[in-house]
Amino acid sequence: MHADYALPLLHALGAGAGHTHLVRVQRLQFSEALERTVVLLVDRSASGEGEVEYREVADLPALDRLLASKALTGIRRRRRAVEDGDLAPRSRLATRLRWHLEPEEVQAWELACAHPHVSALGDVASVRIGVVTGANSWFIRTGREAERLGAEHVPVVARGAWLNGPSWHASQQRAVLDRRSRLLTLTSDAKFTPELLDEIARAERDSLHRRHHCAARSSWWSLTDVRRPELFLPYMGVRAPGLVLNWMKPGSPGTAALGVASWTSLWRLSAELHGRSYGGGVLKVEPCEAVRLRAAILPRDPGEAFAWVDDCWRRDGEAAARELADRLVLEDALSLPSAVVAALRAAAMRLEAAASPSELDHDPEPSALWLPSEQLALVLGRARHGAACVVEDTAAGAPVIISVHQL
Repeated sequence: MHADYALPLLHALGAGAGHTHLVRVQRLQFSEALERTVVLLVDRSASGEGEVEYREVADLPALDRLLASKALTGIRRRRRAVEDGDLAPRSRLATRLRWHLEPEEVQAWELACAHPHVSALGDVASVRIGVVTGANSWFIRTGREAERLGAEHVPVVARGAWLNGPSWHASQQRAVLDRRSRLLTLTSDAKFTPELLDEIARAERDSLHRRHHCAARSSWWSLTDVRRPELFLPYMGVRAPGLVLNWMKPGSPGTAALGVASWTSLWRLSAELHGRSYGGGVLKVEPCEAVRLRAAILPRDPGEAFAWVDDCWRRDGEAAARELADRLVLEDALSLPSAVVAALRAAAMRLEAAASPSELDHDPEPSALWLPSEQLALVLGRARHGAACVVEDTAAGAPVIISVHQL
């Protein structure tokens, strides 16, 4: 019921007269399923205006007891669907606020979003499509291959899975030198070695130059956009993503402020509310949703705060770093009441756990993967030449670059 494809159903259930009961069984009922079973009971003859009651039970015996007790008239959460049943971002947010958050959590969300130091990411950053090669296997090489070809090249983050933690350092980039982690940045006036000319000729025999993105360039082997990122945002995974600061490029104070903001419970909850949930617990944040993520901007000393959060993440783990970010940003800097911060944290954790296969009662087989084979990344950066971030050209989408412009 957290997935995007469930939104029309939620709207339809609340649109008619009578009562609808949704009962989710926590224990998995089918050995090959990654999702819990939801029992749907609809009574259009009952009085009421499209009221929906949502419950959870532990297992089938608990469901039997619930049905036998005739206690379905008791209300745990009563929800009304939004009037607009489309999947526009506002409708998606309104539906999720009504269906997935408790009233006190909705109040905490609205209070935090109304704070003068809280902004949508799109209000402080510009979002654009980043580097798309059209032929990653040709453009992205190991360090040894790039040197052998004698071509100009820059470091790249070729896998979103490499981005593990609040920051990306030169030492981490060096650690993947023997993997495909260098981007060929050829220009029309470059001196081509015999090895490089042979490589271009071989690629044209394989018709790489006819691929869509390659054919669109005046010289198919010359990339037109290799801008260097300041921050990365892995956009698909089983939990809300945090920004990853790129220490290979000096950033502005705004960069550090966004970095700290992305590890708070407010950002985490906004990703759950605005992102796209898919079966098996995958959360995907497209560029159009990324601009709506809520960032609580530190009014002072963001660099010092980011260093504390980064160090805490590496020393004590992600959960401790998130708690520290909540205290530094939401409580100390923005003076939000601790009860509000606790409500935001509880809501984010519950939505994440409700959709995540890691919370199920049995582990799926190793072959039953709910993560995509390629983790893509959004890229936050300024319009400067240098190191770039490139990810695999998969059907899931291209990388996106966001330039910080108003912090």
